[in-house]
Order: sequence, then structure tokens, then C-alpha cells
Amino acid sequence: METIYEERYNYHPDDFKKYETERIRKEFLVEKVMDPGKIRLVYSIIERYIVGGAVPLKEV
Repeated sequence: METIYEERYNYHPDDFKKYETERIRKEFLVEKVMDPGKIRLVYSIIERYIVGGAVPLKEV
């Protein structure tokens, strides 16, 4: 199974004040977690957490 790993880095509070909705979604929203045949992980340095999902496929 393929593993897809993404890292998200910290931001400066003064920069965050200027973020618009599109930028906030880009930085914080994890849209695709469950992906057939793959393990997807997102590591956030901001809060030091990992969110992810794994969807195994039945192999014949």
C-alpha cells in the first residue's frame, strides 16, 4: 500500500492576521483522508498532531 505523507509548517501570528478564507483553508483543512489503497498522513507542526486514514483493498 502506498503511503502519502504531508507536513504543514508553522506560521507567524502577524502573518496569520492577513490570511483570507482561501489561505486558511489551504493551510489547515485536510480534505482527503480516506483514499482507497493508500495510507494518507498529515503532520502539523503547529499543534504537533498527525491525522490520517488507511483504506486497504482486498487483494485476490
